[in-house]
Amino acid sequence: MKFTISWLRDHLEIEEKGKKLSNILTNLGLEVEGYKNLNDSFKEMAVCEIKKIEKHPNADRLKVCYVSTGNKNYKVVCGANNVSLGLKTIYAPNGTFIPGKNFILEKKSIRGVLGDGMLCSGEELNIPDESSGIIELDSKYKVGDLLSDYLKEEYIYQIGLTPNRGDCASVRGIARDLAAKINKKIIIKHIKNQKGSYKSQIEWKLDSLENKNDCPFIIGRHFKIRQNKESPNWLKKKLIDIGQSPISSLVDITN
Repeated sequence: MKFTISWLRDHLEIEEKGKKLSNILTNLGLEVEGYKNLNDSFKEMAVCEIKKIEKHPNADRLKVCYVSTGNKNYKVVCGANNVSLGLKTIYAPNGTFIPGKNFILEKKSIRGVLGDGMLCSGEELNIPDESSGIIELDSKYKVGDLLSDYLKEEYIYQIGLTPNRGDCASVRGIARDLAAKINKKIIIKHIKNQKGSYKSQIEWKLDSLENKNDCPFIIGRHFKIRQNKESPNWLKKKLIDIGQSPISSLVDITN
């Protein structure tokens, strides 16, 4: 089972992280098989500004961008549609790990032009973003700052859940057990319950049971989906961070 510390903090206000949290969870019987900081590579990425754009000499859909991180200038080959002069975005130098695509950026020729790195999209960084192409940053971002300056540390934990710990087969279950250990109260979730406006087509028929005590109580819920839309960014990010691909709201909710 995988979860991130930000997901855990949706249910419990906790300061512990990294190895300290790993040790607490393992002592609870929730053995941590591994953990890592998802944002380590962001310490090598910087806010940049596009200063000059040229047409790629050998490709109509590519551009050669000259970008500045304040004290250094770089040449980057980019095919994003939203490239424009003065745009602030994220620059990743060669040798940087790109988390959204799970590869290390290498210096190579793109249609005959060598680049110093790449300009990043939200998808490539596992950051939900509305931009159609590379990330578009607003005025609060300062050219030259590291991307890690604007994001909290984000750890992912993988737990080897044993069959006897069904109580912790959810992030909230883990938070509940952890809350008891560190003597904190779990965050109360206010859920708006609304009676359904349609009659469910599902019926529980238990007439064939020889002994009604074998199944003294059963409960279910029938959902009628009007339209299976794309999931909101907060949900997509949770799945992306634990290595799953968002598909649609219905599939993503069950995942």
